[in-house]
Amino acid sequence: MICEHCGNNSSSTDGYCEHCGRLLIKKPEQSPVEKRGNRFGIKPGPRRDEPADSKPVTPTDQRPEVPVGQKPVTPTDQRPVTPTGTGSEVPPEKRPGGGTGGNSIPEFKRNRDLAGDKRKKDGGMQGGPVAPPDGDRIKKLVIALLGLAACILVVVILSSLFKKPTPGPETTTTAEAADQTASEPEPEAEAAEEQQEEAAAEESEPEPEPEPEPEPEPEAEPDRMAKLYNDASYQAFSPYSGSDRVGYATFDISTGKVVGYNYEEPLSSSALISIPILYTLAVQADSGKIDLNDEIKFRYSVGGRGKLTKSDDGKKVSVLTLAEYMMLYSDNNATNTLIDYLGMKNISSTCKSKGYESVSVGGKIMKTEDYTSNDNYVSAVDAAAMLADLYSDKFSSIGKGFLNSYMEIQDDSGRDGLGKNISGATFLNMNGLKEKKYNEIAIIDDGANPYINIVLSSGEEFETLREYAAEYGRIVDSVLSK
Repeated sequence: MICEHCGNNSSSTDGYCEHCGRLLIKKPEQSPVEKRGNRFGIKPGPRRDEPADSKPVTPTDQRPEVPVGQKPVTPTDQRPVTPTGTGSEVPPEKRPGGGTGGNSIPEFKRNRDLAGDKRKKDGGMQGGPVAPPDGDRIKKLVIALLGLAACILVVVILSSLFKKPTPGPETTTTAEAADQTASEPEPEAEAAEEQQEEAAAEESEPEPEPEPEPEPEPEAEPDRMAKLYNDASYQAFSPYSGSDRVGYATFDISTGKVVGYNYEEPLSSSALISIPILYTLAVQADSGKIDLNDEIKFRYSVGGRGKLTKSDDGKKVSVLTLAEYMMLYSDNNATNTLIDYLGMKNISSTCKSKGYESVSVGGKIMKTEDYTSNDNYVSAVDAAAMLADLYSDKFSSIGKGFLNSYMEIQDDSGRDGLGKNISGATFLNMNGLKEKKYNEIAIIDDGANPYINIVLSSGEEFETLREYAAEYGRIVDSVLSK
């Protein structure tokens, strides 16, 4: 049995090592699994062949029984005593290195050293390698901290060497301050020098030329229709005594603005229904629905004004020729033939589709009754606007050239109305004469600002109504021609 104290193999039978004299502790043999566990510091559990509640045998349990009243003998009490001690001497065979079969003291030391070398070779005692003492670990820690501090110190020194100097407050010595004071000129001398330099600069610089005054912008031309509306003579014009069957207006072709009285009310049109008919011809000719050169059969059905007579009834006449006679002579039968050709509903719907809602064709010329369901209606502003579209060449088939050639009444009543007091301007007109009714529309063009006058009136004799129209034309011309 190997002694746990000296490491020698003891063959003693009394429970004490014959080499060191200490109590031998008998430990159960460990299994290979338990040995491997002890290498990693694992405490072994109970063996399979012993109960779970059994306790390991301690050195105290292996002590010999002591009689009652006798002091137990400890391992210390069993150490060898010196010759001068009072205890009994240890027999030679019990002394360390003594006895006939024991080792000598030098051999005991040699065996102890060999046992220690073996423990070092095996990695120390059971339970894992022996940890270095605390002093060695503290020493290594101190060395590591000193090395780290040295590295930090080196970094600080290197950064201070390569760091650019920051500009600080300038410091000067007393001698330098005196030199600076001596070199600085006096304030009065500086002010004098600056004044001299400014005077020399003023003399050398040429005087700036005065900026030319901006030319005044031409005054915008005032609104002609507003000018007409605000004129006192225009405001005073009221010969019709507020009749609801009278409407008159002045329409600016360039701007589309209009002034007048009751000009949005649909009124009985008589011969001025020719304006919606001519407008429908232009719209449908441009769209390809009709051809103005097509010849249709002329029908003579009523008397009254016109170039074509009863002898021409049944002849083939072109659509364009009928339109020319309608405008040039206010030919009633040419107008009625075109109404049959286009259709009354077609004329009304074509004009309404372009925004002229007041147009309504209910019958033929000279066959209608005023202000009944079979009468023809148009408002003053719609008639003027349709004529302005034609005069502005918004259509390729019928335009300004056609109107300049054919919109001029050739009988005695041609200029007795709106154009009676107008001179020095192109005057184109169409009128309708009937008992107690006078309607007229005219284009007045001075070459710069063309406009349209229109009068739709009833209720008095047509001669009186025609004089009212002449007075209206004169007032408008006097205001707009200024």
